[in-house]
Amino acid sequence: TVPNPTFNFGPGGYGVTLTVFNGCRTASVTKRITAVTNSLNTAYNASSNLTQPGGILMFDANVTATESLIVSAVDVSVLSPLDNPVDIEVYLTDATWVGKEVQPDAWRKVAVGSARSAGANIATKVVLDRPILLLGGKRYGIAIRYLGVHPYYMSSTNTVPVSNADLALTFGAAVNTTNGPFTSATLNQPRSWCGGLHYVKQSQWAIGSLNWFGNGCAGSLGVPRLTPGTRQRLVLGATTNTTISNLPLSAGIMLLGFSNTSSSFGPLPLDLTVFGMPNCFSRVDPATTSFVLGSNNAAVYALGLPNNPSLAGIQLYMQALALDPATNAFGGVMSDAAVGLVGIY
Repeated sequence: TVPNPTFNFGPGGYGVTLTVFNGCRTASVTKRITAVTNSLNTAYNASSNLTQPGGILMFDANVTATESLIVSAVDVSVLSPLDNPVDIEVYLTDATWVGKEVQPDAWRKVAVGSARSAGANIATKVVLDRPILLLGGKRYGIAIRYLGVHPYYMSSTNTVPVSNADLALTFGAAVNTTNGPFTSATLNQPRSWCGGLHYVKQSQWAIGSLNWFGNGCAGSLGVPRLTPGTRQRLVLGATTNTTISNLPLSAGIMLLGFSNTSSSFGPLPLDLTVFGMPNCFSRVDPATTSFVLGSNNAAVYALGLPNNPSLAGIQLYMQALALDPATNAFGGVMSDAAVGLVGIY
């Protein structure tokens, strides 16, 4: 009820509602915003370099910070009139995008986002539907798919890496595809993504998150997958459900721990070939194990967290052992792995 109100948000994502009423009727609109403390942006002078709608821009991100980074929004540059819809999908893979342009199983979709265009070849901020947790000291391949719009990219003469104290981006390729992500080997490279990442450091973040961080190995039904429920995240005093799919016996063992770098058997990831599981890696040092049983080749793991403030900010790691007697001598394969940050909301 005051003109030009201001409010100081802590780092995080929020739903902000504007309500208008005139005594007869009331109307409301809610938009999701994000409050961040750090950003890393590339250049925006792409000229006429464009991919088709559905195209993908790939690049590598090396987290040089020792603590994890939480990405809650991205800037994109698209050929789209002012206020037209802009929809994106964000994918991650281990280490690098190189050589994985036609390997769908190597990628996991970790977030989607929608926004209204700020205009052609101008930074449009897209708030993601869930925060993406990037582990400190880890290198990722990132792919951003643009739905219904032409994304801009930089030519080979402008593929200069950008970095700050926390993050370094190395470019990259542009892929035209109309048959879905990671189905085309026709690359324009080297190319630079036109965009930016908006993030907060782990120590500054109060919102829970849960997403992929490492690949699993294929069994008789393919690679078992961990999929958090829609908008699910690790929150004090709440239960988070994670679906484990591609389970031949609809059964598995969930491993939950506090480290993804070391275990009682040695450094992680640990090659499980010696245990009769070739091409499989353990990515979690299990503090607890839980047997899960479901149906139709899937099961749900429910993790309830106590409402204990001392747990806020802790990182948890998950990976499932899928029971699969027909696959190898051990009789099981490892799912992909997920990392979660415990939040107070």
